[in-house]
Amino acid sequence: LIATGDYPNESIVELFKLLTKPKEESGIELNVSILALGFIISRLSYCEERTNLITSDVIEYLLNGITSGIGSTSSSSLLNSSMVSLSQLCMFNVLNPSLVATIDEYKSRFIELLKPLVSKNNERAIHCISYIYINLDSKQDSETCKLIETIIYDSHVTKQQDFLFSSGESLSVIAYGWNSKFMLNKIDIQNDKFEKNLKTKFSKEEKILEILDMILKSSQNTKPSLRKASCIW
Repeated sequence: LIATGDYPNESIVELFKLLTKPKEESGIELNVSILALGFIISRLSYCEERTNLITSDVIEYLLNGITSGIGSTSSSSLLNSSMVSLSQLCMFNVLNPSLVATIDEYKSRFIELLKPLVSKNNERAIHCISYIYINLDSKQDSETCKLIETIIYDSHVTKQQDFLFSSGESLSVIAYGWNSKFMLNKIDIQNDKFEKNLKTKFSKEEKILEILDMILKSSQNTKPSLRKASCIW
């Protein structure tokens, strides 16, 4: 409803006010508000005439909440909601300077927080970190791109075979962006123009051969774990 313009602007403003209030006032748990804001803002960002509804106060509240949530060691529901919310923002390119002036600092912090979770075989974390990649420019953000590639690549050491399939999915995202088959069920808006815009703008096609080359070379590596991972990838 929000993405197609059938939800009144005034209602969205009131919804933002409610979701950014403390739990004592709203009665809404933090993990719920973070999750809701992630989905709403990500879709709203693609309605050009409504992006003005995404104020700096709302986006800063959400990003700070996500940062705290991913760093949480006491609440798995808050951690998971934060990663899902961040994934939504990344997939729909909300993490850009036009909406958040200090977004590069947030991206660095998110990667820093997600890295140890990836090393613990957290599937949401490795998917999330690949979605951050969608928001990056391969030339301007080359160092950050390389860092994410390395984090996903290093997951080959895992002893959990299922996690290698998750890292393979993440490699497909950084190699092909929204054109990856893994992303097919991520678009929940019935709009051909919307889908075409995503696939054209965030395809990452220039990375395909590079990633394939890396995988093929890995298949010839002397490390058994790397050969096994490359075959799954």
